[in-house]
Amino acid sequence: MEKKGLVVILSGIFLLLAFGPLPFVAGVSGAAEKAIELKVSHFWPPTSFQHEHMLRWKKKLEDDSKGRLTLRIFPSGTLLKSTQEWEGLNKGVADVVYGIRLETAGRELGTKMSIFSAGGTSASAGMKLMYDIYNQFEAYREEWKAVRVLWLTAAGPTQIHSRKAVRKLEDLKGLQVRTAPAGAGIEAIRTLGATPVSMPMSEVFMALQKGMVDGLIGPLEVLKSFRLTDVTRYTTNAYLYLLLGHYVAMNLDSYNKLPVDLQKVINGTMEWGKEDFAKMNDSIDDTSIEYAKGKGHEFIDLSPAEKERWMAALKPIQDKIAAELDAKGYPGSKLKDFMTERIKYYSR
Repeated sequence: MEKKGLVVILSGIFLLLAFGPLPFVAGVSGAAEKAIELKVSHFWPPTSFQHEHMLRWKKKLEDDSKGRLTLRIFPSGTLLKSTQEWEGLNKGVADVVYGIRLETAGRELGTKMSIFSAGGTSASAGMKLMYDIYNQFEAYREEWKAVRVLWLTAAGPTQIHSRKAVRKLEDLKGLQVRTAPAGAGIEAIRTLGATPVSMPMSEVFMALQKGMVDGLIGPLEVLKSFRLTDVTRYTTNAYLYLLLGHYVAMNLDSYNKLPVDLQKVINGTMEWGKEDFAKMNDSIDDTSIEYAKGKGHEFIDLSPAEKERWMAALKPIQDKIAAELDAKGYPGSKLKDFMTERIKYYSR
């Protein structure tokens, strides 16, 4: 009898161990479901407006997904340098990139079109212009088909930041001016009479400090984001063009592997991303100007007549680029005329 009772007790213990804990284990597993981490690369420093923009997106994604999605953000090009971002995004080195397209192969329109935005006055106008172009020109949409575009953005007007004062067109002669490794800047600076020197933004501070270049072209925000007031003294408000081609995009495989409900979460942040970036742009220039003036930086405004000289100097290169695009089967002249009209509209 005692032996039989012992068998019953042992059997009960076995059943409890075998089946009793299952609901508890399942509950723990569900509660401890591991968040899906997406790697995000950008080249701006951690102190920049752009990095703060991505931190806000990180919080929104985590909140909207109830913790099932999270971002691991790599600033300052620590995962991908600016010149590697597009390739790294397509290869899945990063799941998401917030960057500027610098590669030239297979994107004739995107490489050349910024020069047609000469005279543009704000980053917000540049963002609207990018969506206008994206919606109007199929050839431009084709350049983005390899990725999942989340939102398109633009930097503010391209100005000249220099160690020497540039008050008229002739002051550019003989200057070595940093430009991005690709895009409108190289031809624009050469056309205006200076020598373009292509390099990533991460190398600009040291190049200016060592006197390897005399200045650079870029939006006002680089003065604060990259501490360039420490190595430049002047900014000439030339409004050369808007720096189009900024983007936040996701690797297609990374996107497609997500559960459908998490894809919807990401899709639901796309309009938010545009609006948040627009709000940031509304304040970014004023904040950078205030910061730079506090460092003793001087801002030079061209007279209307002098500004007209600069715009007139750029017109031949605009016409040349449009004609070259036409010859390759792209709508170069149509794009130039369209952008010129939209720039006037947004600058009113």
